[in-house]
Amino acid sequence: MSAKVARAPDALRVLIRIAAQIAILSLIVFALSTWLWIGIPVYDGVELGHIAVSIAMLLLAQRIVAAASPLASVLSSGVGGGVERVGLSIVYALKLVALLVLYFGYRWLFRLALVTVFQIGPRDAGVLYDTLFLLAASYLVYSLVKALTG
Repeated sequence: MSAKVARAPDALRVLIRIAAQIAILSLIVFALSTWLWIGIPVYDGVELGHIAVSIAMLLLAQRIVAAASPLASVLSSGVGGGVERVGLSIVYALKLVALLVLYFGYRWLFRLALVTVFQIGPRDAGVLYDTLFLLAASYLVYSLVKALTG
């Protein structure tokens, strides 16, 4: 959370813009991963569509996290007290959502790298990927609970 908190009406405008960006990027991710798939091979098992979807997913996750500050400003203006708690709770909740977006967006790349480069079996690569994201999600859930309980 930045020390400079925007006024609620300004924060609401920014929040609406970010929400529109998130909706547009979600549609782009869906389109690129379905009917606009680019099947041009780039590398062993990697197509241009994989790269396009990965970039769009990364942008989507970044926009989700960027919504934290204006959302916290809008919600905190109606709360009176506990502004810091509300802000931190929103930040960790949105980071958890962004982590879930990245989980689904980068599974193929991580598994491909482990199988191709490190010669790890596909099942073990999937287990390692799931374990890393489970640890990251556990940390964010604990941080969220800690922020909520002060």
